[in-house]
Amino acid sequence: MHENGRYVKLENGAPGGNPFPTDWCNAGMSVRGGALLLAALASSGAAAAGATSRSASPCSAATAKPLLASFVAAFNQGDSTRLDSLFADASQFGWFSSGGPGIRSNPEANDRASLAAYFANRHVLGDRLRVVGVRWNGNASGGGRTYGNLGFTLGRSAADYDQGAWFQVAGKAAAVCGADGSRFIVMSLGGPKASAQPRPPCPARPNGRVACLRRPLRLPSIPSGTACPTTAPAGTIGSRGTVDLPHLPAFGLGPSFPALPRDAVLTVDPPGADGWAGTKVLWSTPRHIGPVLIRGGRLDGPGEVGFDLGPAWSRTVHLELRLIGPERTLHPAATYVRAAGCYAYQLDTYGSTSLIVFEARIR
Repeated sequence: MHENGRYVKLENGAPGGNPFPTDWCNAGMSVRGGALLLAALASSGAAAAGATSRSASPCSAATAKPLLASFVAAFNQGDSTRLDSLFADASQFGWFSSGGPGIRSNPEANDRASLAAYFANRHVLGDRLRVVGVRWNGNASGGGRTYGNLGFTLGRSAADYDQGAWFQVAGKAAAVCGADGSRFIVMSLGGPKASAQPRPPCPARPNGRVACLRRPLRLPSIPSGTACPTTAPAGTIGSRGTVDLPHLPAFGLGPSFPALPRDAVLTVDPPGADGWAGTKVLWSTPRHIGPVLIRGGRLDGPGEVGFDLGPAWSRTVHLELRLIGPERTLHPAATYVRAAGCYAYQLDTYGSTSLIVFEARIR
C-alpha cells in the first residue's frame, strides 16, 4: 500500500517526525498475565468412539513413562517418522493441543493429518522440551477400550517466545497400549504462566521506558528455500476481545493481534522507487494495558520489516510500530518488506516477548 505519496527509508533507523502517540512510552505499566488453560480431556472414549485396538491391554507406568520420553526425544530431534509412530492413527486419535508458543487449539488440535507439519514447524522455530516430572495416573476405560493416563511437567524453550528462555508447562496425555506398541491418543500441553525472564524496572527518565521494550531482535534463521514456519491461527480475534471483524483468525499469544489471512501469507504491493513493498495490516490490543513495541525481520535471509501507523499516515517507513492498549478496535497500520520471503514480527511488552511468523509475497 502507498497512500498519499511515496514512503522514504529511515535515516539511521530513526523515525522521521513522530506519528506515534506522545504518551506511548508512559502508558500504564501493568501487564495482563495468566496461564493458557489446558484443554479439557473429553469424556471417556469420545476421542474415537467405538475404535478399539485388537491387541489392546492395560498400560502401566513402565510403558507409559518411556512413551513420553520417546516423544520428547523425537520432538527435539525433529524426527517426523518417529513422532508419527508415537500417536494413534486417525481412527483412534483424539487431539494434540498446546498453549503458547505454538498454540494449537480446536479445530486444528483434532486434525491428525496436520500433526506432522505442526511438529516440523515447531522444530524449525527452535522449540525444545525436557522432562521435569511425570505422574502415572492409572488406567481408565471407555468407548470399548482401556487407556493409560499421564500427568507431567515439561521444560520448554522456543525462539518465538521470550527470546528462547526456558519455562515450565503442565501437561496431560492418554495412551493405548498393546503388543503392537504404545501410542498416544490425546495430549495437551499448557502454556506459560508468566514471563520466563525477570524484567528489570524501567528507568523513569524520558524515553527510558521505550528502551526497556527495545530488546534485541532475536529471530530464528532458516535456510533459504525452507518452507516458512508460519504461525498457525488459534481461535479468533473476537475471542481475544476485539470487537471489529471478530471472526478474523488470531495469531500468537498477543497482547496485540495482526489482521493476517488465515494462512499467514501476506500479499504486498510491488516495491516502489524506495524499495519498499507493503500493504495494510490492522492491529488490535484488546486486553493489555500499556505499550507494545512491534519490530521484525526476515528469517530466510537478510531483510527488515517496516511499518507506518494510521490514520494520520506519516508517509515514512519506520522500523518499529508502537501501539497502546487496551484498544479493542482494529487500528490502521501498514507492513513493508523489500522482498518476498519468510518474516516475523517481534512483540515486546514490559513483561513479555513473542514472535508471529508470516510469509510475504509480492503481488
